[in-house]
Amino acid sequence: MRNGYGNHRAETAADRLRRHTARSKEEVMPVFHVTFKCRPGMREAFWEKLTAEGIVAACRAEEGNQGYDYYFSAENGCDLLLIEKWKDFDALVRHAKQPHMKRMDEIKAEYVTDMTLEKLEG
Repeated sequence: MRNGYGNHRAETAADRLRRHTARSKEEVMPVFHVTFKCRPGMREAFWEKLTAEGIVAACRAEEGNQGYDYYFSAENGCDLLLIEKWKDFDALVRHAKQPHMKRMDEIKAEYVTDMTLEKLEG
């Protein structure tokens, strides 16, 4: 799904969850690498918006969150990496349904041109 100015609707957190997560509740700790491809010159503004609106703090405070950390790419000024870890599948499902995740999707539409999500196998 393309977000931004394409003909496709923006992908939501729930869409990502459906596409990238095995339905097994036996997973010990779901871990994801999410790379946000920001519009040129917008990476820092995207990060600042997420923190200013309390989205990062809200995600870190969720029950079952084991890690929610952002990293700036040294090689690509448009890339922002998020590594998120969850206690179990149920915590991840609850996370995707939070109101602040809907707000994050709205913010992404303004600052992000593409996003890749990689589920790490453990």
